[in-house]
Amino acid sequence: MISLAGFSRVDSIGIKEVNGYKYIMHKVEKGQGLFALSKRYGVNVEDIKQANDNIETLALDQIILVPLPKVTIEEKKFTHKVEKGETLYKIAKLYNVTVDNLKKWNNLKDENIKEGMEIQVIQIVKSVEVETAPQTTPTTVPKKTDNLPKGEIMEEGIATWIEDPSIDSRKALALHKKAPVGTIILVTNILTGKQVYVKVVGNLPKNEHSNEIIKLSKFAAKQLKIRDQLTRVRLNYQIE
Repeated sequence: MISLAGFSRVDSIGIKEVNGYKYIMHKVEKGQGLFALSKRYGVNVEDIKQANDNIETLALDQIILVPLPKVTIEEKKFTHKVEKGETLYKIAKLYNVTVDNLKKWNNLKDENIKEGMEIQVIQIVKSVEVETAPQTTPTTVPKKTDNLPKGEIMEEGIATWIEDPSIDSRKALALHKKAPVGTIILVTNILTGKQVYVKVVGNLPKNEHSNEIIKLSKFAAKQLKIRDQLTRVRLNYQIE
């Protein structure tokens, strides 16, 4: 679980307790919107809105309550069976770990491995929970973008998932209609409220269906609890 001291560098005001729930007090800076605060503190936009009477827009120097997240970190251990032609480097890249760690976890003196060997892999899994006070008024999905801070874009449309095997399905990646490669987008499943940040690695062809605004890696789709193609989502992102 994360400590309050962990926010000393990004917390502009302090920590406040309201009805037994702890919140970060943030003073809004020029151009900041809900998406920017969500990205800064690792808290969903909907949780920030709920903590502030379902606020939709922010004003300069306004004090916003951001629910204090509880971060749990655990080790996930599993075994990888070496396939023909695989190297330790390829396995490390597959699971986003280092070769040195693979050697350490498996007591390997060098990088020589053989087909059929069982390699132990350890991944760090971080989960974030946010406790908020009971909601008193319904959360609404914003339909207009007129009052969004400069540079912040909100879109709604259809999301599908990527079938291209050349794009890593183990990472939160996406193809978008027009956002530049490298853009970080907050994707919200409108039906369930589940959210995930994805990184744009390419653009959709111009002949794509007009309502399809993003294609997600299977990892990202799983985080959003998307089980069907053509799921309606909301996107929030900024273009520098």
